[in-house]
Amino acid sequence: MRHWYESLETPDLSFPIIILAPIHFAAIVISSFGVKVVMANMSGNPAVNPARKYYGAWLFLHAVWLVLFAGLHIPVISLGFGMFEWAIAVLCIQKFYNVDPVAGRRILLFFVVTSYLMYINAAILSLNNY
Repeated sequence: MRHWYESLETPDLSFPIIILAPIHFAAIVISSFGVKVVMANMSGNPAVNPARKYYGAWLFLHAVWLVLFAGLHIPVISLGFGMFEWAIAVLCIQKFYNVDPVAGRRILLFFVVTSYLMYINAAILSLNNY
């Protein structure tokens, strides 16, 4: 991944992998604290199950995006998955806020990182020959 990414024309607002990877990891760890709030909620709140499902879908789509973009180096298809992932993330944040606003705030960094990664993916498509 390092050589492929570094060989591409990237936008001015792009970070090198050595910085982006720890930020990405931290965002996922911080979001897990919000997930813990939702997963531990046994109050009978009808918003809990949709929140769990949307977060699972978000993580699944994020994993697919990572494999397509970073693993297989297919930014065209990965952007399609990324846009769908972004839409699911928006719904997930709403569902988390419906369960507990604290949980919703704790997944916002992961959403910001997801948005940034989609920006990088789209910029790579527009700046390179894909």
